[in-house]
Amino acid sequence: MRALGALLIGIAVVGATTPAMYLRGTGGPSGDVPHIVLTAVIVLFILAAIAVGASLYGSRWRLYSWATLVIIITSGALSGVAASRLAAGQQTPWLGGAERINIGAYLLWVAGLAITLLRTREAAAVRERSRLLLELDSTKQLCIHRYDDAVER
Repeated sequence: MRALGALLIGIAVVGATTPAMYLRGTGGPSGDVPHIVLTAVIVLFILAAIAVGASLYGSRWRLYSWATLVIIITSGALSGVAASRLAAGQQTPWLGGAERINIGAYLLWVAGLAITLLRTREAAAVRERSRLLLELDSTKQLCIHRYDDAVER
């Protein structure tokens, strides 16, 4: 869980410091190198976070996590193909779509993780309340029993 938290923090920090790319036709590819390098770092953190997070819960969560990885890798490969066309100044009509699928799959996974964490914590709180109520009920029953014994004497 700590490794996943560290990876998610890494994604946020690198994402917050990643410079924007130049608009098409306004700058050269060399000016976009910092964006490309830092985006690659974010992608590695995302893939690692999902791989680490896949093992946290049951088989359905693991399957969903691996499916998310496949979607991200596939859409990332499509983005990579389009990126070479972008650098050459050619049209890339589906690049934005592939990138949106990529980030959308990741964000849905994070939302699923958040829901799972909330459910897990809520279930733990319910179990703790139930345990305390049972404990209180046992104490109450013991007090009633002792009172009845005292009255009978």
